Amino acid sequence: MNTTPDNLPPYPGPPPIPGYQMAPLEMPRKVKTLRVLLFVMGGLNTLGGLLVFAAAAATSSGALEESAELGSAATLYAIGVIALALAAAAITLGALCRNGTNGARIAVLVIGGLVAANAVVSLFSGEGANGIGIALAAFLVINARSDEAKQWFNRPRF
Repeated sequence: MNTTPDNLPPYPGPPPIPGYQMAPLEMPRKVKTLRVLLFVMGGLNTLGGLLVFAAAAATSSGALEESAELGSAATLYAIGVIALALAAAAITLGALCRNGTNGARIAVLVIGGLVAANAVVSLFSGEGANGIGIALAAFLVINARSDEAKQWFNRPRF
């Protein structure tokens, strides 16, 4: 039996079956970028939700006057709850990207679509400062739809 280093299988196991790709061993760069974007989005939405709650509390206490720009306190509370729910979803999906399934990737695509739709609606309603939202949504969708991400989320788990 010949046991030279040339005949030994590569380290982490037997050679791949012809016609099948080996599962990636390290998280691809695009998935790492996706995780960072999700954590940043979660942090910014948390901060925004807390600021909206502060504005709602100031509006309901009378420190701020109710205006057409801010809306009523109930509307502000609803916006704050939505922002915090989106933040929780983004942070959870960022954590699930570490060893998540294809459902996590699909949920990231859904979140990216919702952020893009919100940014486009805001852009058409006259708010011009939503380029960041559109760019963030584009990065989320592009990174989640990449071949590297598909291989990472569809890899076999033993």
